[in-house]
Amino acid sequence: MRAQIVERAEDYPCSSYHSHALGVADALIDPLIAYRELSPYAKVRQKNWAAIVRRPLEEARLAAIRRSSATGLPYGSEAWVKRLAKKLDLDLAIRPRGRDQVNPSKLGLMS
Repeated sequence: MRAQIVERAEDYPCSSYHSHALGVADALIDPLIAYRELSPYAKVRQKNWAAIVRRPLEEARLAAIRRSSATGLPYGSEAWVKRLAKKLDLDLAIRPRGRDQVNPSKLGLMS
């Protein structure tokens, strides 16, 4: 919907929306843990999911998702990302692309 490919989420065929919001059985879709927690009742869960999908993203969240997509860094709360990095011993520093720039005077190439 954001990309304006479709006007409504249910119009996009390659989505889990039909399964999660409309209750259409699909052997390829595994319900998300967060989805199951929306309600113990299927119809209420579907209604709540549809409302979540239709709700616009806040600009800060959208910016964080785009930053994560562009950098390949994990998306989540700052605390969660820090715990993940520590647990997996990841260096999550963002560095410019390419090789480090070397100062030619340090190589003895300039007189």
